[in-house]
Amino acid sequence: MKQILTLIAVVALAFTARAQTNQVPNLIPPSTNPVTQGFEAIGQAVFDSTNWTVATFGGADTTFAKYIVGVEAAYGFNQYVGLVAGVEDLFSKGHQSQFSAVKGGLTLSYPLHPFAFIGSTALTNIVADPFVSDQIATPSGSANLGNLLISGVNFNLYSFSNFELVGGVDYEVRSGQGYWDGDYWLVHLGISRRF
Repeated sequence: MKQILTLIAVVALAFTARAQTNQVPNLIPPSTNPVTQGFEAIGQAVFDSTNWTVATFGGADTTFAKYIVGVEAAYGFNQYVGLVAGVEDLFSKGHQSQFSAVKGGLTLSYPLHPFAFIGSTALTNIVADPFVSDQIATPSGSANLGNLLISGVNFNLYSFSNFELVGGVDYEVRSGQGYWDGDYWLVHLGISRRF
């Protein structure tokens, strides 16, 4: 499975080596300080880019004994294939928490209009992105490297300016981390700038 996902990512990168962008006015005033110029360039690239999502997430395992919270950033090569990276913290009563300094991998999604068959204008315009993601978690300390297989659905909740408020539910199967292994239900909420 990992070899197939890696191959898909390489092919997607080869066909979409150039990021999708919209031309927007420079929203950050220019600076003469070299350090702040670097931050300005990064900030302007974020404002210009149209293929990213930043979201917070949290949830619990199916027994409600272990909990997880974190932040992720995703970059889409196109509407279907992207990379995701973030940080997470796992915790439970009576057990030392586990912080993953880097968590990331490949994500595949397919945007669709799930309520188009109803015919109502308001419901017809709702966009959902079912997705599947294969990620790894690099924990701090001496814990083992984890494999995360995540599936879920992402909904565009509200559009404003060139951005979208997004939210959804995920189901995560975690393995390779001993005590933290198991199935987790998660919810996420974030902001996105789409293609």
